[in-house]
Amino acid sequence: MIIRPSGLLLISINPRVAERGEKNIGVPSKEASMTKTSNSRANGDMAKEGLAMAAEPIAAAYKTYFVDLPLVMTSEALRFAGHRLEEQAKFFASLSDCGTFSDLMEAQSHFLKDAVGDYRKEAGTLVHRAREAVTETVP
Repeated sequence: MIIRPSGLLLISINPRVAERGEKNIGVPSKEASMTKTSNSRANGDMAKEGLAMAAEPIAAAYKTYFVDLPLVMTSEALRFAGHRLEEQAKFFASLSDCGTFSDLMEAQSHFLKDAVGDYRKEAGTLVHRAREAVTETVP
């Protein structure tokens, strides 16, 4: 038995010596040190695997909330803006057909009524698309 300056007590049993019933105290066996090294490597690998497994849901959530969701929202907003610009162009084209002030007011009223309905519908579409984007990737 050897007590090191660090206070560590070194005791090891050599398997060959143990078969004969003898104890080899104070001298670490090669098998014991190899087992310790392989165990620490295995523990290190297990820790890395554990970290990788823990990081997977975080990476998936990050991708969902900071990549997928903004892309879905932007594409939907651009689609809607394109639709509204088309309607605006149609409205301005229809103004030349108005013969009276009453026709002009009716065209504008129809345009605004359609615009409000489109914005109301788009709000629901954005919420639906956002929910869909989030629930597809994050369980």
